[in-house]
Amino acid sequence: MPVNQRRFKTEQGFESPGFVVDNDGDLAAKSILVEETINTPIINVDSINIGGKPLYSNNGTALSANVISSSLRELGTLDQLVVDGDSYLRYQGSNKISIVDGTVSINSESRGSIDNVDIGTNTAGIVTTTRLNIVDNNGALGQIDSPNSSINFNNSTIGGTVVFADSPRAPAPTSGDQLTRKDYVDNLGIAYAVVFGA
Repeated sequence: MPVNQRRFKTEQGFESPGFVVDNDGDLAAKSILVEETINTPIINVDSINIGGKPLYSNNGTALSANVISSSLRELGTLDQLVVDGDSYLRYQGSNKISIVDGTVSINSESRGSIDNVDIGTNTAGIVTTTRLNIVDNNGALGQIDSPNSSINFNNSTIGGTVVFADSPRAPAPTSGDQLTRKDYVDNLGIAYAVVFGA
């Protein structure tokens, strides 16, 4: 006589000391342990709810928008992360790295470094800093390029020996402590020669 096996079925759900299944098939349990063996297939679920809020949806491929203040510590290998909107990386409740409307903000409590990052390659912006160090480039001299720019050193002190590759240009001096142009000196010499008949 053949044995006809049927799945356990109940119209009012099922309740046990460790878990509850309601009429719609939703499972509520303190923990779920999945052990993948030869005889145990991988469990596919449409959604996982934690604390009454959905964690995963669409067969576990999407993280719910209701998930905030997550305390996940280990996620394995993340091949790609696409964020459609503003992004924040926080530490102890404070935003440390933010991307808001395309603007990147880094707020560190201590001074750090940013390596191999192009800033303002397509659209130049404003950089504010307390110190700018130019170091050698693999043995070659570091450099600052500012063609067709206006550089303001108002009330600044330039230390060390400065070597100009080309002769600098300056406006005509108006006081004795200002830089003197060659044409100013030449014209002054001609004027004196005319006056004194030299």
